[in-house]
Amino acid sequence: MNVIEEFLNLVLPGICVLCQRKGSPLCSACKSVFSGPVIEVQRSNTDGFLLKGFAVSHYSKSAATLVHELKENSQTSLASAMAKHMATSLAAGLKENNSFRSVCLVPIPSKKTSFQKRGFNPSLLLAKKISNYLRKQKSIKIQVENCLRLNREVLDQASQVGLARRQNLAGAISLVRPPSSKEIWLVDDVVTTGSTLLEAARCLSESGLRVSGFVVFAETLPKHLQKARAAAI
Repeated sequence: MNVIEEFLNLVLPGICVLCQRKGSPLCSACKSVFSGPVIEVQRSNTDGFLLKGFAVSHYSKSAATLVHELKENSQTSLASAMAKHMATSLAAGLKENNSFRSVCLVPIPSKKTSFQKRGFNPSLLLAKKISNYLRKQKSIKIQVENCLRLNREVLDQASQVGLARRQNLAGAISLVRPPSSKEIWLVDDVVTTGSTLLEAARCLSESGLRVSGFVVFAETLPKHLQKARAAAI
């Protein structure tokens, strides 16, 4: 995103991307859609590694629209509202698990081609906004460490499924520098199979670091979990 686009995002009157109401990019009524209880999420790989986290929403039509507008149409003003809900989810989860201490947010890195196209990393932007909200809570000492990078270009994860996603990312993420905080939380916009988050956690774990969990805006259930949930209803 260039300087002109960023300036226009700030000064022009917004139109809600969900209901087209004038006033802001996400009106108060549409924001309230994402004010439900924290969604606890977990993903694991074939090695039995389990990673737990929190999501604001399931990947509904509204959630998909926000993510798309942020990432593909440079609606960076949406990041504040999305991150506020993510911060609330993370804070509630930390409190429930008695984990209020020094927390480090580590964003999932963008592909080089995606960064060049957008001019920003959505996960890093969300992480910075989350930290701004959580710093207001005196009980949480928080920082953001942009310490991961992609070693190579990977295929678009949206076009991959299951094993293909894991193979696509295997060994693709590396650590640029170790974060200073011991309690690491990964940040991303959406989780589906969790392959990206699990690969990032593997990279950090192999460097002697422990990943406490992750926070995302939305959870998309993999097909096998969708079937399992449907069968349980």
